[in-house]
Amino acid sequence: MDIIVSLIREKDYSGLVDTCERIELEHAAGRTTISLHDIDAPFLLGYCLVHDLNSARFLRKRILARKDRVVLPEVEAVWKICASLWHQSYPDFYTALHDHTWSDMIQPLIYSLQEHTRERMLSLVTKAYTNINAEEATHYFGLEGNELIQVLMSKGWSYDTTSKLLTPAVHVEPTPQTPSHLNRVSNLAEMILHLEK
Repeated sequence: MDIIVSLIREKDYSGLVDTCERIELEHAAGRTTISLHDIDAPFLLGYCLVHDLNSARFLRKRILARKDRVVLPEVEAVWKICASLWHQSYPDFYTALHDHTWSDMIQPLIYSLQEHTRERMLSLVTKAYTNINAEEATHYFGLEGNELIQVLMSKGWSYDTTSKLLTPAVHVEPTPQTPSHLNRVSNLAEMILHLEK
C-alpha cells in the first residue's frame, strides 16, 4: 500500500492505474497479500483521473463479481462519482464529491479529480459557448454565485452584471505547422534513399 500512497502523493495517476492493475493480476495469481478491497477506491479514481471511464466501468463489474461480494461504502461513494462522469451529469458529480467523508488516502484524489474536471470543463465550455448564463455555468463547474464569477474572471472570463452572462476568454490555439504535401514526399524520398544505402 505504500507504493499506492506514494503515487497518489506524487500525482502519478497513470502509475497508480498501472500499479493497481498489476496488483489485481498478482492477486488473481495468488502472488500478493494485498486485499483488493484496499485498492478499489484509488483504482476507480485513478481511471477517472486518466479519463478512462470505460475501464472504470469494467473494474466495477469485476468488483461486483467477486466471490465475497463485499463493497466498502467508500467504494460505493467513488462509484457514484464515476457514474455521474459517465453520464456527464456534472451537478451529480459535484454533489457526490461532497456527500462522503473521504479517507486520508482518497482525499487528495478527490481534490485532484475535482480540479481536473473543472479544468476540462473550462476548456470545453470555452470552445462550446460564446456566452453562458451564470446559472448554467454552475452545473459545469460546481461553484455558485460570486465564487463562480471570481474563479472564471481569474481565468480571463468577463461577466456582464445586467444580462448575467459570462463570456469565456478567447484562446487562440496555434495551428500546427504541417509541411506541405510536396515537402512530405521529398522527406519520404530522402528517407528511402538513405535506407537503400
